Amino acid sequence: MKTAMKPLFLATTFAIASMAGAMTTAHAAETAEKTMEATTITGLSGNIGVVSQYIFRGGVENDNPSVQGGLDWGADNGFYVGYWGSNIGYSDEDSNNAVENDFYLGWGGGDNFNWDIGILYYAYLNLSDANTPEAYGSLGWGPVSLGTTYTLDDSIWTNKGDMYWTLAAEGEVTGGFTLGAKAGWYSYKKNGEYINSTASSNFRDLDLYVSHGLGATGADMGLHYIVGGKDRDDNDLDDNVVLSLSFGF
Repeated sequence: MKTAMKPLFLATTFAIASMAGAMTTAHAAETAEKTMEATTITGLSGNIGVVSQYIFRGGVENDNPSVQGGLDWGADNGFYVGYWGSNIGYSDEDSNNAVENDFYLGWGGGDNFNWDIGILYYAYLNLSDANTPEAYGSLGWGPVSLGTTYTLDDSIWTNKGDMYWTLAAEGEVTGGFTLGAKAGWYSYKKNGEYINSTASSNFRDLDLYVSHGLGATGADMGLHYIVGGKDRDDNDLDDNVVLSLSFGF
């Protein structure tokens, strides 16, 4: 079951899709998933990939490999719509593993200074009472971005009013490698329809990653070291190492 997680990333949802280059994404969904970078895409684009584990906002969605992918359509004026999906490692009793489906729309733009705002809806197959909408926004300057999400309804993994804040930076280095880092902080609404928690806020996760393109194939490989913080009940989250392979089209 989700531990107030839910993309690597959520984000402006194009970040969920474009981070696929880093963690096949999110979204992601961390969502999402999936960092909060404003991205302007014109026309139709997509991504597909696999991760060795699906980690969302420091929590484990699947401790086995997940297949993930999405489609996005963007207009010249910065408006966009999209979808991102992934299998996850748990579900309702007596059901197959659940599938996360993220639907989103938003508006973003800018060059060195950029912005993104939108709304995302998490819809799950084989998982009851997990669906919920979330608003998101981000501001970026050069390689640095600051983002936030705001949960709009209670579900089994988040309360209405929960906010997830991110500070991220990414840049290319020698040899065609990209290095990046994203720190996440949660502020919690303590009492909801499904969740009563003890913490009002906590450091959630720190994602340190490196990625590199695979020649002329259009594919990317990534390696993430994710430092776990604490959940909404002050329980420690594990650190995780995640490998990813993704292809954008």
